[in-house]
Amino acid sequence: MENVLKKFAIVLKAGLPSGKAINLASHLSAQLGTLVPDIGGEEVRDASGVAHSGVPIWPNVILSASPEALAHLVVAARRAAEMDQILFLDFPEQGFTTKTDDEYRTEVGARAASDIVVEGCLLFGTRQRVNALTKGLVFWA
Repeated sequence: MENVLKKFAIVLKAGLPSGKAINLASHLSAQLGTLVPDIGGEEVRDASGVAHSGVPIWPNVILSASPEALAHLVVAARRAAEMDQILFLDFPEQGFTTKTDDEYRTEVGARAASDIVVEGCLLFGTRQRVNALTKGLVFWA
């Protein structure tokens, strides 16, 4: 896969309050950065010589989905991830109700997958695959 052909999309459950949506997107983005370290663009210096951070080198988008559409997307994205077609990250509701990684791991680990409500997710892969999975979703607002 060439870099220019990659993309990532964050999909948030419609109706999330702004603070939760931003928190969720930042958690998923940080996780993506640890798994795909070459995603970040290089530092750039302005005309005064002051350094500024780079931006992701691949296109990205933040979308919104109804709870039902998000649940369907999660199933389809997990299937695609199991076939190594995309990288899939999810954010269960316990990400909002726990305070530490240990507490989060305990809470999620105590539940069956069918009992976990996903509040948002991130898909990373080829533009074609990510676009196909997120077709019909709207920009988050």
